[in-house]
Amino acid sequence: MWRWIIVTIVLLAIAAAVAWGVLWAAEPVDVAIVQRGRVDDYIEERAKTALPRTQRITMPFAGALEPVELEPGDRVSAGEVLARLDDGELRAHHRMAEARIAAARARIAVNDDTRIEDLALEELPHIIHSVELAVAAAGEQVTASEARRGFAQRQLERIRAIYEEAATHPRELDEAELRRIEAEVDHRQDELSYRAAEAIETAIATLPGGVELLKANRELRRAVLEQELAEAEADLARIQRDLERSELKSPGDAIVLKRHSDGGEDLPAGAVVLELGRPELMHLIAEVLTTQAGAIGPGDPVELRGLVDDRPIAGRVEAIRPRARTVISSLGVEEQRVEVVIAFDERQEQGLAAWQEEAGAIGVGYRAWARIITGRAEGALHIPRTALYRGDDGRWRVLALRDGRAMEVVVEVGLGNDQQVEVRDGLEEGEQVVISPDERLRPGQRLRPRR
Repeated sequence: MWRWIIVTIVLLAIAAAVAWGVLWAAEPVDVAIVQRGRVDDYIEERAKTALPRTQRITMPFAGALEPVELEPGDRVSAGEVLARLDDGELRAHHRMAEARIAAARARIAVNDDTRIEDLALEELPHIIHSVELAVAAAGEQVTASEARRGFAQRQLERIRAIYEEAATHPRELDEAELRRIEAEVDHRQDELSYRAAEAIETAIATLPGGVELLKANRELRRAVLEQELAEAEADLARIQRDLERSELKSPGDAIVLKRHSDGGEDLPAGAVVLELGRPELMHLIAEVLTTQAGAIGPGDPVELRGLVDDRPIAGRVEAIRPRARTVISSLGVEEQRVEVVIAFDERQEQGLAAWQEEAGAIGVGYRAWARIITGRAEGALHIPRTALYRGDDGRWRVLALRDGRAMEVVVEVGLGNDQQVEVRDGLEEGEQVVISPDERLRPGQRLRPRR
């Protein structure tokens, strides 16, 4: 009986040894199943929402800004008055400019009235003719007085001769002397009158030229007055423009992004009052390493996460900015990065609007994760990237679990990302591969999947 007990114990020991070799000697490993699905090659970076352009509402000129009522987030329409400047002083200048214009126009009207000159030019020929006749008459009068003076002189000489012979009375000699003197005086007066008439004739002869000169001077004066009028009208136009600009209006439909001033203060020209933007033009900006930017092209699909809960929003690459800039990473490494502009996918606009209504509007400067898809393979065999390792020849390899043993398999890979990679050759669908193979594992070693 003891013999049978000993045999049984020996058999149990042998069975236990066999079980240990079969089960417990196999190394437990983490495995993944080779399966088919979509594999994306992507670049993932942080992105920030932005507007392609913002419109700054600025002070058109220095002045006092009235209180601004608009708040960030308020929607405004094209032509809507956003803020106003105190225009009291401008309106006073406007009235003064209007008065200057009226005065300038009145002076021009007075200057243009040439009725006196025209009448003078019309009457001067008759006056000149009359003066010419008067001069001729004065000349004849001089001739006549000259004859009378000669006659009186001869009479005086005759009576003086008679008087010397004592043949006449002295009174007759005195009377003859008086008549000679009177004739001489009359002659001189006639000569003076003649000369005065000639002077008048000469002066009147120059009157037509003087009148024409006056009219020419009026033309010159009119040019000066017209310049004064133009300056006054220019001032009025400038003041009118400033009055219109004193109402700061919205150039289009937009929302208020930021209020830079509350109003109620004097501000210099060019000071920013409000900043406007059009949310429907919103896009995102992602900064990508220049070494990766070459794989990105306009139209590449983008998955956006983090804007509204964790639900993805579809986008597309709109443009790649041509200029890179140097940035310092969080690890202190100098990097060259370029901006990639990402637009929301037109097919998702309705969904985006619904998300915005549900979760609140997506504002400017919001951050998100942007996954830019640079390549996509549908229905491709894929495995976790951590299953790959390089052999001494530089080729990719995996440890496949076949018949309970590790087998090193050379694989050809295609597209891939940080999580998974496409396998184009070397494996079949449904096979198991070791995830993150340990250096202690060797081909041919017995393995078992870890539960």
